[in-house]
Amino acid sequence: MKVLIRDYPKNTWYQKLLNKIFRFYYLKQKPRPSIVEIDSQDLWNLDCTLALIIKPALEKFLENEVGSFQVDNKDLPGRMTIDWEAYWDSNNEFHKETFLRAEDAWKWILKEMIFAFDLTIRDNKGEIIKYDSPDHKRMENGLRLFGKYFRSLWN
Repeated sequence: MKVLIRDYPKNTWYQKLLNKIFRFYYLKQKPRPSIVEIDSQDLWNLDCTLALIIKPALEKFLENEVGSFQVDNKDLPGRMTIDWEAYWDSNNEFHKETFLRAEDAWKWILKEMIFAFDLTIRDNKGEIIKYDSPDHKRMENGLRLFGKYFRSLWN
């Protein structure tokens, strides 16, 4: 397997000027060059092949993450639930304590995803993970969370 994803190309000075004037940066951006080659042996354990890419990407995302994303309380342990109506206080101003709780909840979700992909890699290396073990259930939950919040993995 070979994966090469490069930075977005730089826009010319006049494109930057037009983008600032008309605020169409996202429409005018040049395509991002990338090369992805999948060999036939990568398909044997595609789950592990993808986990080898996704886990370090999630770790880097968590390391650089700023802010939070609104998560469902049913996805969180009871001690972490958030009162989303208190996100804004009575003066329609941002409620910092609720934001910090939301940020912690989002980080917890990301760590559960990372755990799931780490366990997938370890399982492929021969570490036996019993189907009914707490780790296996946690892995399944982390993979479910990854699917649910996949479109929220942007910064």
